[in-house]
Amino acid sequence: MIFASDLDRTLIYSKSFINEEMKDVFPVEKKDGVIISYMSKNSMEILNLLSKKVIFIPVTTRSLEQFNRITFFKDSLINKYAVVANGGVLIKNNEIDLNWQKLIRKQMDEIISPEELLNNLGRFLKNPEVNSFRCCDKVFIYIVLKTNVIEEEYLIELQLFCGDYGYGMVKNGRKIYIIPHFINKWAPLKYIMEMEQDDQLVTAGDSILDLPMLENSMSGFIPAHGELNMKYGQLLLGNNKIFCTSCHGIYSSDELLNRIYRIV
Repeated sequence: MIFASDLDRTLIYSKSFINEEMKDVFPVEKKDGVIISYMSKNSMEILNLLSKKVIFIPVTTRSLEQFNRITFFKDSLINKYAVVANGGVLIKNNEIDLNWQKLIRKQMDEIISPEELLNNLGRFLKNPEVNSFRCCDKVFIYIVLKTNVIEEEYLIELQLFCGDYGYGMVKNGRKIYIIPHFINKWAPLKYIMEMEQDDQLVTAGDSILDLPMLENSMSGFIPAHGELNMKYGQLLLGNNKIFCTSCHGIYSSDELLNRIYRIV
């Protein structure tokens, strides 16, 4: 069996989710020497047990560099695979899977590159609500807003503009992701399942970017605080394959990992 999980706001959490009363959380990521992410100690223990029973695959929209900052996955947990850049990059045995990279490059060659598209986004990037922007591992673009709020008209126009170049657009909190239509979190998991000859997949994730893998798994778990539950909860939970935690915040990871451990 394979268990694939999103990371941020599903298994790991920023300081905004942590308070001084929480004594059972552990720092798992630093940036410039400053702790920026935590996990529940209980979740770390369960995940260690799970990884001995199933193939555990971290799946994230983070760049490879950002993923490597998470010490728990680098030092404490042995992963045969990791999916980064929203599926644009696959890591196998701590090396980039060159065959997957070749498949992605072949498709990327048929559309404008993220760098070229970024050069064409001038009027969108000059919006006063835009804080920063960058290309991620040469496969997609993300824009960071100053706040969670931006005009609906801006998002509609940006989506239409990017669509003409073969890219989709997803807003998640303060970030806007501009990603080629063929890049998603499910495609590399399907590729791994074929290599491993394993058709049993359980997944977890909190955002719209996790939906492709959640919908293609035998069971999918979403945290109660996540975008998927807040916006689409009733619709998703009606399909009998996707389950929502009762807990919110960092302890929702304890709940979903316990439930997954019981079914594997």
